[in-house]
Amino acid sequence: MKKSFMKKVLLVGFCIAMILSVTGCSSLRKENPTDLKSFYGLASGDEYVILLEGENVGTAYKDGDNIYLPYELVNQSINDKFYLDSDFNRILYTTPDEIEMFDVGGDTNTKLLNNQVYVSLECLQSRTDMKSEVYTDPNRIAITENFGEVSVCKPKSDTVIRQFDKDGADYMAKVSKGESLVIKDTMNDSWYRVVKDNGITGYIRINETNGAETEQRVSSYQGKEYSHITLDKTVCMGWHQVSGTAGNDSLTEVTKNGKGTLNVISPTWFKLADTSGEITSYAQASYVKKAHDMGMKVWALADDFTAGEDGTYYVGTVLAGYESRQKLIKNLVNAVKDCGADGLNIDYEKIYEDMANDYIEFIRELSIECRKNNIVLSVDTYVSQTYNQFYNRKGISEVADYLVIMGYDEHWAGDSEAGSVASLPYVQKGINEVLEYAPADRVINGIPFYTRIWTETKEGAGSEGTYVEDAVNGNYWLISTAVGMEKAQTELSSHGITPTWLEDLSQYYGEYETNTGSVRIWLEEEKSIQAKLDFMKNAGIGGVACWKLGLEKASVWTEIANYVATAKQ
Repeated sequence: MKKSFMKKVLLVGFCIAMILSVTGCSSLRKENPTDLKSFYGLASGDEYVILLEGENVGTAYKDGDNIYLPYELVNQSINDKFYLDSDFNRILYTTPDEIEMFDVGGDTNTKLLNNQVYVSLECLQSRTDMKSEVYTDPNRIAITENFGEVSVCKPKSDTVIRQFDKDGADYMAKVSKGESLVIKDTMNDSWYRVVKDNGITGYIRINETNGAETEQRVSSYQGKEYSHITLDKTVCMGWHQVSGTAGNDSLTEVTKNGKGTLNVISPTWFKLADTSGEITSYAQASYVKKAHDMGMKVWALADDFTAGEDGTYYVGTVLAGYESRQKLIKNLVNAVKDCGADGLNIDYEKIYEDMANDYIEFIRELSIECRKNNIVLSVDTYVSQTYNQFYNRKGISEVADYLVIMGYDEHWAGDSEAGSVASLPYVQKGINEVLEYAPADRVINGIPFYTRIWTETKEGAGSEGTYVEDAVNGNYWLISTAVGMEKAQTELSSHGITPTWLEDLSQYYGEYETNTGSVRIWLEEEKSIQAKLDFMKNAGIGGVACWKLGLEKASVWTEIANYVATAKQ
């Protein structure tokens, strides 16, 4: 009797355990919601957390009927066309044909809150390719700029997304069967980190979804479009370095090797004269007429290399002020029009990180006047590196007619390491990164007609250049000299050196020893130039620019001419 009873008890217990394990009895598996108001740090009813692609990027405030976002956040993370003009306490917004101006607090577009400048959500939304929605419980603004092909997953049944990638973790939100959740990350091949359309982010087990799939998301934004002036052929531009009007007389001489192939000449004509926006100009109408007669457009170059007596470059002060920027723009445009040139080539290389916003604002404002006056605007930029990321190449490519990559100076004067001026991997990197956001037909790549002779002098035998510590071979001083193609080859041949082809760099290399150290040279010549042009041709970019005319071997023009004749855009 007792044995029979115990068997029944065990059987019932086993059945109950099985049922609980299958159903997940709520008494044993309680789902706890996250307190989202506390999670997002909302302290008052006027505060709204800003969820950009599901990420908490800051706090907005409601004032009356409007919600305001911090200017710094707007400029740095959402739309950098909003520019704070501190001199006049206003926000500037540059479009393709005008500069909109909003006095801070002058209307509902902007506000001064907590001693900080804010931009209204309405003002931002109407000028930005984004989707925004305002929610309560908790107060939040969900913003996305993620359009096109988006990776999503869809739950197999009604479930939740959790605060952590852990079973039983508090949940952030409930999700419905078949609801599209944008995948932000995959965790340990077991969880997706996802964001709902309402901005809330959380984790969901991959096996609770149908897996990753793509979904097309279309923007409804209709902003003003930028028009561009481009040549109807592959650009072949040569930079003509002049240091005064007398240098203009060398036009025929420096272009003789590229005659018939060069279709754009860029003389170095415009320099900053002071911090107010005045310029020094070497422009001459006679030069332009002669170039036109030779079948070349003239894109006059403006640089920022001029400094004051204290060594500070003028450019920082000029670009920081609205009035000095506008004076500079007026002077450049008028100088181009007066001499009859066809375009401007902006070569501003003394831009530092704290000037980045001023620089891109200058380019945008300049583009308006160039567009109005039918002036081609090309802008030179370095190959992207960690130390020059602040150059807004994407912004430049949007407003300029051509983005010109200076595909050289991989190793430069004063470098602590000897090396190539423009190895093929370096050139490929520069072009590939720009093509992620710039149309190929409006990208030009600059190639070098020069290289560097690197001299390493053993410690104790000299003290000129950059001091390099080398625990293996001994410390030394490193110095380089920029030379033309012919001189570099002569340097090696005069010492009986036959250069070796380096397949990984697509360049010839030679070195020789001296009594005090060694000399090393990475050559630029027909074969290395051809390798670069082949990649440029396959990339389908808009053309080539050559720095600088007069340093090349005449024979490299055979490769360049073939590129210009056969490149397709």
